[in-house]
Amino acid sequence: MPGTDWKEVIAPDEEQRFEYFTSVLSGIQAKHKQGRALHAKGNLGAEATFEVLPDVAGDARHGMFDTPKTYPALVRYSNGAPRRSTTRSPTSAASRSRSSASPARRSSPGWRPR
Repeated sequence: MPGTDWKEVIAPDEEQRFEYFTSVLSGIQAKHKQGRALHAKGNLGAEATFEVLPDVAGDARHGMFDTPKTYPALVRYSNGAPRRSTTRSPTSAASRSRSSASPARRSSPGWRPR
């Protein structure tokens, strides 16, 4: 069972720090002019399914994890760099997924579950 003796502490300068992070990422995006500040090269987009199993711990049963169910999902694999590179260049990798239970606001605007 996860700990319950924690408390979220929001630093007094949190808003300013996130404004700074936004300006840094916007600067990277403007410099590389490729539409994305990070993970610029999408290597693969795949349709998938995401299955919530029946044995999810009770304290984790919230939202889409409340009921066993299978959801359609999208997965996007990309490099971690702010610019496109060849597949021969070493780079970090990342993936992002989205299910119909938790739609993203801006990515894949026309996607609908089948």
